[in-house]
Order: sequence, then structure tokens, then C-alpha cells
Amino acid sequence: MDRAAAHAAAATPVTVESDAPMRLLPRRAPLPAAGSLRRPARDTRVDIIRGYLQLTIVASHVAGFASRWLIHGAWGYSDSSEQFVLLSGLMLGSVFTLKRHTRGLGAAVRDMLGRGARLWRSRLVTLLVFGAVVIAWNFTGEPSQVRIYGFPYLVQAPLRAAALAAALLFNPAYVDALDVFILCMLTLPLFLLAVERVGAWALALPIGLWGAVQIWHLPSPDMAPGAATAFNVLAWQLPFMLGAYAGRRKLLTGRALPEGRWLTWLAGIVVAAGFAARLAQHLHLPLGAALPVTTFTEKLDLWPVGLVHALALAILVSRIVPPEAAWMHGWPAAALASIGRHSLQVYCTGIFFSFLIQQLLAMAGAAHAWLEAPLTVLAFVILGIHARWRDGWRPRVALPALSPRVEGRAP
Repeated sequence: MDRAAAHAAAATPVTVESDAPMRLLPRRAPLPAAGSLRRPARDTRVDIIRGYLQLTIVASHVAGFASRWLIHGAWGYSDSSEQFVLLSGLMLGSVFTLKRHTRGLGAAVRDMLGRGARLWRSRLVTLLVFGAVVIAWNFTGEPSQVRIYGFPYLVQAPLRAAALAAALLFNPAYVDALDVFILCMLTLPLFLLAVERVGAWALALPIGLWGAVQIWHLPSPDMAPGAATAFNVLAWQLPFMLGAYAGRRKLLTGRALPEGRWLTWLAGIVVAAGFAARLAQHLHLPLGAALPVTTFTEKLDLWPVGLVHALALAILVSRIVPPEAAWMHGWPAAALASIGRHSLQVYCTGIFFSFLIQQLLAMAGAAHAWLEAPLTVLAFVILGIHARWRDGWRPRVALPALSPRVEGRAP
């Protein structure tokens, strides 16, 4: 083959994602031809799941009966946080890949940086406003919540605290989770470019970084005293990048996961084992006492049992819940889907509801613990209306019909 023919062959576009075995040496993966990809229909199933996860996050922040017994984290070794990070990576991995192949790398990177900037702005505003609410709670005469929620530094040095918050180095309660998404969005383009070049070998870096945290307990960046984050981004980046890899693979090949029932059965065994272990703990059985329980430190570094359980649960739900079903278009599912589509706004609003409900329950005392259910449901309804409103929904008000005027009569 002469040199001209070789150049022509190298320039020929490839439209199918390669599933060939990975090579030991890095090699650029073939890219689809420009314009061959189309935006897939929005996955209502994912929106509904994200909406459900948002409501369980609100309930878990109340730290009452629901967080102990009703959310899925009470019956396994992972909670909504892992699933939300994984699903966010899944969606953004697909979005970046689509833009990268249809509009170019520059447009895809700008889009992802813009998403990260909008999330950064929302985080900063939410942190400062929520901090002001927590500080203002002192004027009610009730016990101060400033130290509990990690805002003493905002009282002691407000300007420096605001600057550290802008640099993602001040991480009080509830807003610390947003750091994971921001930093993962910023590094997502580099990760997916590495996937294009070396395929699944690109996962070695996020897996290795997570493993280093487990072995050497590498600390998450944090410079504000008294506001330690609950999410070490060096470990929590892994489910995001795994989701991004699956989202890219789904867009290019039509399959996010390997085929075969063996994966479903394996995931089911892991989830069933987690349920049995939690049930044993709730019933105070000897087996339950001998099993590990999630603690703050273990969640901080995304301990292996929690990660495996989260991945197994995600696989099982993806295999059981169909992509499309009639029940997804009824009003309860539609409300959950709206919440999922506007998850950032719902999360930032739900922070305030969780704080208010928790303080009201503390003021009411143990004798009025029954108030948790109606207050939490009321918060769910308001958040659902808020999300539906952002989707363009407006309530229809039926006005009484007026009888027509008859000519010649007095008005």
C-alpha cells in the first residue's frame, strides 16, 4: 500500500464502537463518524429514580424514624449518595460523549465547564444562605446549631470563610456533597479523553486513587476548621467515573453493562446479603452484632462494602425496572420525574426543609414525634410542586360560569 492509500485508509471514519479485547499498550479507540450519533430520548426511568433519591435524602437529613427504617440505606450498606453520584456520572458521560462527537471537543468541554460553573454558583449561594439561616436560629432562643452544622468559622471569620467556600475548601453539612459533583465535572473531559485512547484501562486511575484512600487514608482538601467534609472527593470520584464510563458505552454501543444473567444474579446476591445483615442488626441477632456497620469515617472514604453494595443495587434496579412502562406517566411517577430533572434546585431547597423539620421536632419533644411524617410529606409535596412548576406546569382554576346579559335589562 502506498503512502497516499495509507493516509486515505487512516482518514476513513469508523461508526461502530470497538468491543475488541483491550491491548496492553495504550491505543486510541475508534470514534464514530461526525453526525452519526443522535441525542437519545431522555430516560424517564432515571429521572424517576433520581426523584425518589432526592426525597429519601430529605428524609434522611431529618434524622428521624424515616432515616432509621424507611429509606433503602436502612436495609443495606449504601444509601442515596452513592446512587446519585453514579447516576450523575452516567448522564454526564453520555452528554459529554454526544457533544464531543457531534459538535467537537471544544464545545463538549465548554458545556461541561459551564455546568460545573453553574453548580459552583448554586453551591456557594446555598452555603452562605443556609449558614445565615443556621446562625439566625440562635435568635429563636433554642439551642444553637452553628457547631452541629459546621458553621463556626463563618461566624468567626465570615470573609475568609466565604473565600474558602468559593475555593471548595469550606465544607459544612449538606453542601459538602456538591463538591464531589463539581470536581468530577471538571475532570470528566480528561477522563473520557483517556477512555477514547486506552479504553477501560482509563479506569485504573480512579480505581487506584480510591484504593489509595482506603490504604493510606488520603485526606480530602479542607482548610476551614470545624467543618470537616463527609465526602472525601478522592474516593467518591470513583462511582462518578464508573457511571461516566457506562454512560459513554451506552451511547456508543447501546449497552451500558455486559449481557448475561450472571451479573443480575450476582447483584441480587449482594443486595440480599446486605438486607439480611441489616435485618440481623435491627433484630439484635448475634450475626448482626458481628457485622460491620456504616460509620461516618467509612462513608467519608467510601468504604469497599458500601461501594460494592451500591454498584450491585444499581445493576439490579437497571435490570428489573423497564426503560418504559405505563405507570411512569401517572401523576406520582411524573412528579418524581420532575424532581429528578430539577434535582439540583430540589436538593438546595430540601436542605432548608430538612433543617426546619428537624428543629421543629426538637422543639416539640419526643411526645410529638408523630409530627415527623406529616411534616416530611408536606415538604415532599412542596418540592414536587416546585419541580413541576419549573417544568411548566400551572394549576388550572375553574371559574364559575356567568349567565349572559340580556339586552334591555338593567345591568
